[in-house]
Amino acid sequence: MSFTVPQILEALEAQIAHHREREAFHAAQETAHREQRARHAAELEGITKHYENLRESLGAIEGIVARKPQSPDRGGRPSLTRLVGLAVADLEPDRPFTAGELAAEVDRRFGDRLKKPAERKLVAIALRRLHQQGRLRLVRKGRPHTEAIYARAS
Repeated sequence: MSFTVPQILEALEAQIAHHREREAFHAAQETAHREQRARHAAELEGITKHYENLRESLGAIEGIVARKPQSPDRGGRPSLTRLVGLAVADLEPDRPFTAGELAAEVDRRFGDRLKKPAERKLVAIALRRLHQQGRLRLVRKGRPHTEAIYARAS
């Protein structure tokens, strides 16, 4: 198959026109994409700053909320549930404990404020309530002759 010189020139001119048009199209796309990228980068930077500021603020607020008052009694008789909550708040998150151990800790820390020593059974009730509130996690369920084991929720 042989082509004449005018046919070859015509075919080459058509290819040149096609490639010029595609080059111009992609140059326009490149410009549009560059502008879109710049817009998204600016939005990302602003939103990231807001996100970090919010996380920092929430961390500070969480620290404030987590702080417990040092004086558990407010003039009246101290609540055993509140004293148990204060004792639990000072424990390490993954340290397991039983109601008996925590009753001894409440007696040691707050015994001067209580009329009588903290009963293990009443401390167990307070611990169940804290578990239902999500402040404690159950490590091992209690049995008739074995105390339940809890750990502070992290």
